Amino acid sequence: MAEPESTPTGPAAAALLSAGAGALLLALLGMLGDAWPAAAKALDIWPPSGPLSGVSLAAVAGWLALWAGLDRAWRRRDIALGPAGRIALAMLVAAGLLTFPPLSDLLIGK
Repeated sequence: MAEPESTPTGPAAAALLSAGAGALLLALLGMLGDAWPAAAKALDIWPPSGPLSGVSLAAVAGWLALWAGLDRAWRRRDIALGPAGRIALAMLVAAGLLTFPPLSDLLIGK
């Protein structure tokens, strides 16, 4: 009996890493908007929501671009999911911490 073909793990690793990077990008862009008025003005795409509109749009665009790029590069490769998952988790934890106002205010000098 023939062994079934294994599915490459590259697309899963791409999804994990891009999710972590997207969350981290969201946190960093949020801090950027809080730290510099010029950045906040540039990120203010829709006035009722303020800079958050540009922060969200840029973070989602970055996440999708990274996911598409990594998926294309790793589509047929086997990537170790353990390290990819740990890196993604570290980025998610960092993003969560950076969105905590006392910490982000401390880091940007407010």
